[in-house]
Amino acid sequence: MTGEEILKEINRLLDMSLKWDFIHVMDLKPQFFKLFLQAYRNDPRLTGPAISDAFFAAGWMGGADYSERKPKLLDDESAHDNSKFETLNRILRMWDEWLYALTEVGYVIEPE
Repeated sequence: MTGEEILKEINRLLDMSLKWDFIHVMDLKPQFFKLFLQAYRNDPRLTGPAISDAFFAAGWMGGADYSERKPKLLDDESAHDNSKFETLNRILRMWDEWLYALTEVGYVIEPE
């Protein structure tokens, strides 16, 4: 799986998660972890900050302000963007924790 494919799948899962409440979003955690392992194996440049940058650059954060890395808070239309922004931040915190854990124990995954 390429870095671009991983990013698109993260975006798809985030959009799907917005139809659920946070409890059900956590049901997607194993799928996000599988994507993390794919990135760790095939494109280790996909860290939390790099994913965030890619999402803003691609316009996947809707009305979010790229320069400030935060969503606009002006109207009901931006509620979707705000929720996606918050969920992405939760996922990326986990992503970086997984990266830290594997790095600390010296875990190595061979590329496919």
